[in-house]
Amino acid sequence: MGEEAQLQVVMLPWLAQGHINPLINLSKALASHGDVKVWIVSTPENISRIRARLHDEPIHLLELALPSVDGLPPGVECTADIKPESVHLLHSAFDQLDKPFESLLRRLSPNFLVYDIVAPWAATVAAQLDIPSFVFSIFNPAAFSYFVGHCKAAASSRYVKAEDLTQLPTDYPVPIISWRLFEARLGYNNFIAFADRVWACCQQSCGIVIKSCFEEEDKYLKYLTHITGKPVISVGPLVIAGGATEDKSGNFVVEWLDKQRPSSVVFVAFGSESFLSAEQITELALALENIGLHFLWSLRSSDVTSSALSLLPEGFEGRTRDRGLVVGGWVPQLRILSHPSVGSFVTHGGWSSVMEAWLYSGLPLVLIPLRNEQGLNSRQIELELNAGIEVERNEDGGFSREDVCKAVWTVMGNEEKGEQIRSKVRELRGVIDLNTGRQQAYMEELVNQMKKFIISRREDYIL
Repeated sequence: MGEEAQLQVVMLPWLAQGHINPLINLSKALASHGDVKVWIVSTPENISRIRARLHDEPIHLLELALPSVDGLPPGVECTADIKPESVHLLHSAFDQLDKPFESLLRRLSPNFLVYDIVAPWAATVAAQLDIPSFVFSIFNPAAFSYFVGHCKAAASSRYVKAEDLTQLPTDYPVPIISWRLFEARLGYNNFIAFADRVWACCQQSCGIVIKSCFEEEDKYLKYLTHITGKPVISVGPLVIAGGATEDKSGNFVVEWLDKQRPSSVVFVAFGSESFLSAEQITELALALENIGLHFLWSLRSSDVTSSALSLLPEGFEGRTRDRGLVVGGWVPQLRILSHPSVGSFVTHGGWSSVMEAWLYSGLPLVLIPLRNEQGLNSRQIELELNAGIEVERNEDGGFSREDVCKAVWTVMGNEEKGEQIRSKVRELRGVIDLNTGRQQAYMEELVNQMKKFIISRREDYIL
């Protein structure tokens, strides 16, 4: 294609907000490049949510009706709207989009496809239509390369045990980052279900697109190239500057924060798809009660039909009413993270939440990983980046109120360790801010790589 030609790119996210939002940010960054036309393809309910996240960006939205699957309620098209144990039904419906997606690609005839890491069928469809594609990972390089290393091993052997997942993948560059046994056991069935899919996605793609920001991540990007044989293209942090001021909802929460002293509030939130057990909720609640600090807790339940507030210890809200606010559901997280009264963030360690906390306010983290890659993220944050504290856990993944109090006081207090963490977070905030400012340069490189593959495909066709 000529340098002056417009690049036409289709984006296909998985049906989860944690996957959709980074792809929206990537689409916004690409569309701002000037000579790129971007389509985002998803189901009607998700397209409605995506449309609400767009302003005047020239991004085109296309709907594909989600096929019906026994057991999947009508209108449920996102993991946030279904119990975790039923998410496999969404995957089953998502996989049945292959034929409608093929028809759509034939009609659009794009130059390139960027698809989610759980959609190998999308790469197959694109290859059949001679459309080059990149697989997109929402995960940070350390965790993703660890997972892919094990996926590669699993692809060559069916005899993978949960214990194997606690061992470093072959040639993995850092010895201090690994899954703990309770995490491996908890995620084992999920790993077995997705290992082949993830490995197929990597192998069928022309390359891997991944968010990265820090110098420490270079070794993981090189490792990904080493084990997959594919080029890895970094697209920067993909955090939209100014996002904290865009959302004007949740005013009652912000009004409560306005009444608190600077850096005095502990903010507690675990994302939209990670949930504490009843026992863990009790221990965390009693920790917040015992520690004596002001707190704001966004508490969600895995049961979308009931309130999470019913899981709190009896009398907890009354005993802490003068210094705590518990919200049973969604809160405006970016506005909270950027509020001057917030002094620390108790989080599951999802990478998007981590990056937002560091960019918008430079908050130190108290980490309680619950699922998937979050344990790997937490090891990197504490042991490699020195930007947070992971709460001590027992063999089955439980934790005590005492250990939560200890971790919170470490990041909030005046001891040397807390000062070191806060200083490191300020340093990381500067790096993220700098790389956010370089977003156009990252997009220029991505566009150049796409054009390179398009030209290569056409030259091969002529030969």
